[in-house]
Amino acid sequence: MVTRRHLLDSLVLPCLFLGMVGGSYWSGVRMSNEGCGWTNGLIWGLAWYYLSVSCHDRIQRPYGSGWFVLASVTGFYLGGQHGYGQFHSWIQGMFHLNYNDGELVAIPPGLGYWWVFLCGCGWGGVAGVVLSWTGFVRRIPWWQWVARIGLVIGLAWAFRELALTRMDLIMPLYGQVDYSNLEACPDCACPDCERTVRTLAESMMWLGFYVGGLVFEVLRRDWNKVGFIVTTGVGFGCAFTAFEWLHLPLFQSGSLWKYWESSCGVLGGVTLGVSFYLLNRPRSDDVSTDQRDGSSARWILAAERLIGVWLPLLVSFYVVTKKKSQYYFTWFGMEKNAFMESVDLYLAILLTAIGCVVACRTLWRSRSGLSVPAVPRAGWLFLTSYVVMFLVSRLHSFDGIIDNASQRFEVAPYGVPFVLGGVFFFCIHFRRRSHTI
Repeated sequence: MVTRRHLLDSLVLPCLFLGMVGGSYWSGVRMSNEGCGWTNGLIWGLAWYYLSVSCHDRIQRPYGSGWFVLASVTGFYLGGQHGYGQFHSWIQGMFHLNYNDGELVAIPPGLGYWWVFLCGCGWGGVAGVVLSWTGFVRRIPWWQWVARIGLVIGLAWAFRELALTRMDLIMPLYGQVDYSNLEACPDCACPDCERTVRTLAESMMWLGFYVGGLVFEVLRRDWNKVGFIVTTGVGFGCAFTAFEWLHLPLFQSGSLWKYWESSCGVLGGVTLGVSFYLLNRPRSDDVSTDQRDGSSARWILAAERLIGVWLPLLVSFYVVTKKKSQYYFTWFGMEKNAFMESVDLYLAILLTAIGCVVACRTLWRSRSGLSVPAVPRAGWLFLTSYVVMFLVSRLHSFDGIIDNASQRFEVAPYGVPFVLGGVFFFCIHFRRRSHTI
């Protein structure tokens, strides 16, 4: 029987937790020229891993392994590689021929919403496909792995080629806009059309990746994975579209762009929370590595902890801190010196040392026949990463926030979700410690 307490602990709180975490990182924590996919993937992966392993019953969940963290970073990084900036002008009814000269033609706003939805499907769907591969619901032989990856890559290529070879089917306003000779003469008729072709070709490619992953699981009749892929794809498509009205002329403002990004992160996190509740329930027929016997299982488990959890965590720390450290040298008014020029090296040495200590301890336990813990402090690992990376990325943005109302408005879309994410984390943590789940 499903009780209100069960729904609160298993659905409502995880949705709010993942939503606030996503909102704060989507609009607040970014790495150089990589969008928010990587960092969002890391923090969502760590949060999901914590939710999966922190229950007092210690029952393995289908998507509860450490590989989920690595898959989350990889999937959201890949899904976030295509842009969506051009679609925001389409929902305003404007298709730019030459943005610099102000040349444009009218376009139905519905096309803009449609492509934003498809972009979201690709953004979250690609991640959903990669994340579903970590699920130990049914064993899969090696030849099916080859077929799975081949189908995904093949359909991604086919969808991209369709967009490039049959522009009359894909490109908007094909009868009104001259899409010919873009490479030979980019300034002849429609300079911005080259961007349109590139953006839609990328969107179609990642949509093909998504469809390929979905088709393979349908053919295998693995309905758990089918549900996971469909939920993430459609959910993120809706997340992208829901607050797209913030880009209408009535609401045009640099600050509101951050609010739209935050809404994508919040609704994307809620999508993951729904997936967690529906598709990551404990299963008696689970065949994960945690249930295998023998020394090989310990080594596989050690690899899962080191490569699946610690590797993406330490690499992300390095890249984020390397990018943001220069802000603080300027913020504190420090003059350029030898230490500042070598900060990347010192950071790499520090994180490598941490990685070596963790690896040595984990491998020693495996070699000694001791059990490799399922990161029992996964919650504190998440919390440390969540707080440190956010502060490294955004602490300088809070300068003058008390006396400046416009500054408070700028900080709100990522500052408020960050605080609420911490609140919901502690709600879940203390409720689980008291064995209320």
